[in-house]
Amino acid sequence: MTNSIIKEVSIYRQGSYISRLGTININKGKHNTIIDTLPSSLNPSTISLYLPDTVKGSNVQIKHYDESQRNEILKEINNKLINIENKIIIKQNQIELWNKNADFSNSNNTSFEQISNYLDNLPKRLEEIYQEINKLNDEKELLLKEKEEKEKQSNQYLLTVDIESDNDQDISYQIKYFDNNSYWYPEYEIHSDTNSENLKLLLKGKIFQNTTEDWNDIKVSLYTGNPNISLDIPKLIPNRLDFYQPKMMKSFAAGAARNFIQETAQEDIMPIEEEYEAVKDESGTYNQTDTMNEYILDNTYNIPPMNKVSVNIYTKEIPCTYCDIAIPKLDDKAYLVAKTKSSDLSELENSNALIYHNDAYLGELSLDIDLSEEEYNLSLGKDENIKLKRNEKKNYTSSSLLKSQKKTEYNYELIISSTKNKNTNIILLDQIPISLNKEIEINLYKSDNAKLNEENGQLKWEFYLEPKQEKKIEFSYTVSYPKDKKINI
Repeated sequence: MTNSIIKEVSIYRQGSYISRLGTININKGKHNTIIDTLPSSLNPSTISLYLPDTVKGSNVQIKHYDESQRNEILKEINNKLINIENKIIIKQNQIELWNKNADFSNSNNTSFEQISNYLDNLPKRLEEIYQEINKLNDEKELLLKEKEEKEKQSNQYLLTVDIESDNDQDISYQIKYFDNNSYWYPEYEIHSDTNSENLKLLLKGKIFQNTTEDWNDIKVSLYTGNPNISLDIPKLIPNRLDFYQPKMMKSFAAGAARNFIQETAQEDIMPIEEEYEAVKDESGTYNQTDTMNEYILDNTYNIPPMNKVSVNIYTKEIPCTYCDIAIPKLDDKAYLVAKTKSSDLSELENSNALIYHNDAYLGELSLDIDLSEEEYNLSLGKDENIKLKRNEKKNYTSSSLLKSQKKTEYNYELIISSTKNKNTNIILLDQIPISLNKEIEINLYKSDNAKLNEENGQLKWEFYLEPKQEKKIEFSYTVSYPKDKKINI
């Protein structure tokens, strides 16, 4: 029997397909051979064994050690543990005897000199015994760890096969199988720099495995699919109409709610996350298969159980321009943004990304990218060097007897100032109301050259703000409506 080594792992969003290689010596003739031991976490139905053409293989089986084999594996280590425990008990009994003999209250034949010598030696001897116990406990701890590994071994699968060979020879073999105890998920980073006209988009993969064995120096491929999801094609169920029946609907709704809660709870269960190992610089190959995407990483990795490894899958550059978006109606600070094409960020649709600017970490951003829009404004956070004010000036209301109309005039002043030492491209936004009734008329009669979006009432000014400059913009509009009615402006 031999043990193969894991060489390649294809990791899915849930689970991994593992390939391992081994070598075994085969004697001439036909033999039923235990060719390998395999971890207990694998899916037995997915095992495939590949043998060279120089031998014939048949009757491949996978089974566990029986009870006698398990006992034999653990026999030696259990005997060592019993021996250590006995030694510890003996040492504890010695401490008890030394302490007991230190009581001379009922001793009439012991001299003062003997008592004094005993009591002088007692602390030193007790300290020696305690040190010996500590040493034994350390040995016991090592043996318990060794026993844990032996128990893992005893729970492994045995892979057996009938092999027929024309001569004695060493053969190489390959084993492949699926193991569900691993996963990976993507994590994006966006790095911006105002001295560059490009954003850096990084795709990282977070890999976790708990397959009961170490993955050492392995080649890794990451697949975007999930083999645990059913391959069955969904079927359309007839949509049957009937008269409304409240009781039936109530019963169905309750059942649907229970199912929804159960399904949601199952989807939210994730393995415990542990510490990350160091990130490796990475480049790889991207393949688009018929059903999913594949990232083949160039480096090899060590991934121990219950640990996460972070890998860089790729980095690409995205053209951008920088500006500040100011909305004084909502905030007294402007927001620095990197303007990009929405299509350049299409893979991040409805994803989260860690945002960095000029090598400073800004936080995590949920990207709500509307691919129907040509541009996307990537927020880089508040710009503390741009100050905003929005002043509502005096309003005027008048009435017209002939038209039975009331007209109110609204006036606003926007003040924007910069404490920067360079020019800043500013996009300033405000709004006027939108009428939902033909009896309500809205007229923008002063805008300081704003662009008006008539569908949503948005006013937009775009200009450069010079260093230390303050700029004022005014806009005014009127709202006319029947004077016997009220509006919710």
